[in-house]
Amino acid sequence: MTSDTQDNKMRNRLLSIVLIVAVMAAVAALFYTIENPVEEKFTEFYLLGTEGKAEGYPSEFVMDDGKMNLVRYEYSQDEVREATEDRGRLILGIVNHEQEEATYQIEITIDGERAKVWLDGEWLNSIGPITLTHEEKWEQEIGFAPQHIGDNQKVNFILYKDGQPYFEDPPHLWIDVKGE
Repeated sequence: MTSDTQDNKMRNRLLSIVLIVAVMAAVAALFYTIENPVEEKFTEFYLLGTEGKAEGYPSEFVMDDGKMNLVRYEYSQDEVREATEDRGRLILGIVNHEQEEATYQIEITIDGERAKVWLDGEWLNSIGPITLTHEEKWEQEIGFAPQHIGDNQKVNFILYKDGQPYFEDPPHLWIDVKGE
């Protein structure tokens, strides 16, 4: 046997061993990933109409002598329902997927001005603190009322997580406020 033949056999054995080790490492990495998945950390924050669907949001308010007396809720382009009330209502929801406990607070602004929030029978400056464990959900009906007449008023629902704004562009609605 020549020296070249022996060298080729050694190289082939070495390559076979390296290939076997690489396959075993890939299989081990696969099993590790299956057993220890990397879970994304995020918070779910949503707005629903009072019937618990993504429709029926307050879209138009009617004021008389500076007081709210009628709210129109838009269900589709063809369906609008009216309610004689002093605030628009909707459901806010938070679900914690942060892999740890988190504390939240919610503020509402209308055209950049802080608005009061109706919750559990009283007007508040904000909602919270709301402390949720991982996968815990909070959902409540709230109310809000604009303070002046004008069309295309932007209503921002600002979520804070551990004292910091969570979204760069928070969820929002556009409303019109008419005088009677």
